[in-house]
Amino acid sequence: MVDTGETKKLPDEDSLKKKIKRESEEKVAVATQWQLMWWRFRKHKLAVIGTVVLIFFYDWLVERVVEYIDGISRADRESKYIFCVRFAVSV
Repeated sequence: MVDTGETKKLPDEDSLKKKIKRESEEKVAVATQWQLMWWRFRKHKLAVIGTVVLIFFYDWLVERVVEYIDGISRADRESKYIFCVRFAVSV
């Protein structure tokens, strides 16, 4: 490589910040309402943790209620009917 004596000027920090801000504003301008809500939701860490806890609690509650109403646990049901043939019901 031949050194011509010219140095490439690196962009300053302000111009980079302006460019990033302009690109993010363009992204927000064309985003749908669902995308905007999803982005805001993901920023809120407590809401994400609460949603995960709520899903686990709901899964646990539904499993317990079904076992109570049905009167047989999932493990007993699966071991009792392990050799039964499952087939589709056609109407």
